[in-house]
Amino acid sequence: MRLDRGDYLASVKADSERVGALCADRLDLPVPSCPGWAVRDAVVHLGFVHRVNASRLRRRSRSRDDRDSPTAPDDGHLPVWFADGVAELEEAAAGIDSTTPVWNWSGNDQTAGFWFRRMAHETAVHRWDVEAAALDPSPVPPPLAQDGIDEFFEVFWARQLERLSGNGQWLRVRAAGGHPSWWVEATASGARVRSDSPSVAPDAALVGAPSELFLALWRRLSAAVLTITGDQELAARFLAAPEL
Repeated sequence: MRLDRGDYLASVKADSERVGALCADRLDLPVPSCPGWAVRDAVVHLGFVHRVNASRLRRRSRSRDDRDSPTAPDDGHLPVWFADGVAELEEAAAGIDSTTPVWNWSGNDQTAGFWFRRMAHETAVHRWDVEAAALDPSPVPPPLAQDGIDEFFEVFWARQLERLSGNGQWLRVRAAGGHPSWWVEATASGARVRSDSPSVAPDAALVGAPSELFLALWRRLSAAVLTITGDQELAARFLAAPEL
């Protein structure tokens, strides 16, 4: 079940404030979860993403039209520039209903609500990246993490089903704590993903705390944080399959 738009926007604001607090004097720290990036790169990337999608929401874009090409400032002005981008996104989101048609690349859910959700998870992941660079990453709150797991399957896996094949093996993915499962069937023609139980015993199962599972799916944490049972090779192929 999706979160409320207010929850998504509050998450963007809170995580962005944490990024902003770290970008004043730690811009040169390497980001281990994004090889080749320093904190500066993560902040600039997130600032671009906020601005581009604020523009889409303002213009009610109905096709891909990245007309805005923001320019990042020098390091001394980066914290203010980043905060201004968050404010732009908040203002644009406040002026549009979740159901208003707005283009996105998923092929589905062509509404503003897609971007509220996507920006919450984009910001959460890169907030974690920046905090990990400072050796003090905080977990993603469980409700947001579970929704991020759902988005991962609904949006990202749905576009890449051909990247996992097999002979009809089933994989079950579940966040601990009574959360619903996602089921992946590896077939000769690619993967099939479903959220309802196929009433079969899984050949492999991945279970983890919501934040750890979410971050492992996004390859921010290793599979060691998960409990993996059954076919280890199938589980490893699943985790490595999607292009992120």
